[in-house]
Amino acid sequence: MKRYYLTNRFKLIVACIWSSPLIFITPMFLIFNRDDLWLLLFYGVAQTLGSMYMVYSNKITLSDTGIEYSNGLNSVSTEWEAAESISLGWYLTKQETIIINEPVIKRKTVSISSLLTGSISKNRIPKSFIPLECFADNWRDSELGQQIKQYAPHLFK
Repeated sequence: MKRYYLTNRFKLIVACIWSSPLIFITPMFLIFNRDDLWLLLFYGVAQTLGSMYMVYSNKITLSDTGIEYSNGLNSVSTEWEAAESISLGWYLTKQETIIINEPVIKRKTVSISSLLTGSISKNRIPKSFIPLECFADNWRDSELGQQIKQYAPHLFK
């Protein structure tokens, strides 16, 4: 089993997206509530930690049985036989993705009962995709691409 994490370029993109509320909240807070600056500090720290979690939880896991993509909130997994093709898709930027049939989608639900039990909801949808280019520069020639070719050669015909 091998894991791949976001490239530095995509780490920066994900961090900017998840930190962007600070751009809007900070001025509004300073205009309307200058007395409680500790709340702004708390919010800034929480937002920064949340952004870091989202950056470092994005990963692809490859094994001989299948592929799993996880982004901290959801995960998409499938067996190699269900991998249909490689085509362009949209994930942060336009990039090559693996189109998959009948993926298993796991969503981390946030509720009191799920926090107490640690439950995760699982859904099946007809099709989904897994981004590739954000996990390796020139992914086809990288170790990531070589492993995908080894496990799913039908994607490269």
